[in-house]
Amino acid sequence: MPPKVSEIVQHPDAGWAEKVNAMRYAIVIDKTENNYGAWVPDLPGCVAVGDTLAEVEQRMRSAIEMHLAGMREDGDPIPQPSAIVNYVDVAA
Repeated sequence: MPPKVSEIVQHPDAGWAEKVNAMRYAIVIDKTENNYGAWVPDLPGCVAVGDTLAEVEQRMRSAIEMHLAGMREDGDPIPQPSAIVNYVDVAA
């Protein structure tokens, strides 16, 4: 199971920061002819697209945050990250 991670969230307008626990979800990024698409195996329906890898990763982060906020609002349990990412080598 992917580990929980901690991160420091800055609040520059208030002049302080806080340590929060964060979840680390695996994302899958597909390159298409014109852009990138991404999805989260642990969060069905949570998807994003972007013109660059950086853009799709940023949009995926926002999509996950919005998806989890919607689940909390609906009273749904937040799934623990469980997807395992790995690669296999095969003869081409």
